[in-house]
Amino acid sequence: MKLYPIVDKNTMQGTFFLGVYEESEASDAAKKEGMERVAVHANPLWMDLAYNAIRIAAESLEDFTSDDVMDFIPEEYDTHERRALGPVMLKAARNGLIVKTGMVRNSKRRSLHASPRQVWRKA
Repeated sequence: MKLYPIVDKNTMQGTFFLGVYEESEASDAAKKEGMERVAVHANPLWMDLAYNAIRIAAESLEDFTSDDVMDFIPEEYDTHERRALGPVMLKAARNGLIVKTGMVRNSKRRSLHASPRQVWRKA
C-alpha cells in the first residue's frame, strides 16, 4: 500500500489517502496503447496548440494540472478526444519542459467528476 497526496487548490490544505494499485505488464501495455491511439487520431494542430499551452502554463503558473493547460488552448480549436492531452504532457516531460511534483489535485472539469489529476511544474 502507498500513501497518495492530495492538495485542495482552493485552501491549499493537504491530505493523504491510502491506496492499493497493482501495476502489471498488461495494464501498463493497455495504458500505452490507449495513449498511442488517442495521439494518432488527434487533430495535429490541436496537439501543437496543446504543447504550446503546456509551455505557457509552465512559465506562468507555479504548478498546474492538465485542467490548467486546457485553459490555455484557444476555444475555437478542438480535437475529437481531449484525452490526447496525456501524450502531449508526457512528450513535454520527456523533452525536459515539465516534471511531476508527486502531488495530485482533483479535476475541476465537470466531465471528469473530480478525478485525481497529476500536478506538474516547470523543469
